[in-house]
Amino acid sequence: AGAARLTIFDVDRSKADRLVETVKRGYPAVPVSLGAADPTGHNLVVNCTPLGMKPDDPLPLQAEKLEAGTVLVDIAIDQGGCFETSRATTHAEPSFVLDGIVHYCVTNMPGAVPRTSTLALTHATLPCVLRLADCGSSEACRQDPGLAAGVNVQAGRVLHRAVAEALQTRRSSDRARD
Repeated sequence: AGAARLTIFDVDRSKADRLVETVKRGYPAVPVSLGAADPTGHNLVVNCTPLGMKPDDPLPLQAEKLEAGTVLVDIAIDQGGCFETSRATTHAEPSFVLDGIVHYCVTNMPGAVPRTSTLALTHATLPCVLRLADCGSSEACRQDPGLAAGVNVQAGRVLHRAVAEALQTRRSSDRARD
């Protein structure tokens, strides 16, 4: 079992290139290539992007080209999903078929493997937690631009555009980011 081939597409070409290289290193036997937004001929389409979640967002792929029998997985369903046809499902009833497309839109997907997902989350976040504990937030963010980029609110100031919009408040211009 496994993938016969894997095509990766991202609206950010450099992210797609990095992901292709990462997958090739981890799974050298699987043919991996950079693709386009056209899902024609694919059996499985997994969307991991928040694009398409707001009315004016472009979809991350050409949804009208999905073919009957394709399985569509919407990872962004916890935030409302990104396809018009997505609707939240559960682990008990994980999928539905609409227009011949099989939709898998389970909320809290990591809940199916709680121990594994907790270990993965802990592995990913513990270095940041330790840096914050050792240095304090200002110094930790100065040392780690990735950590700083994840700060949405600081000292009562909303820094992230989407968070400000969701809270219907103004975004601080100090270190503001999209």
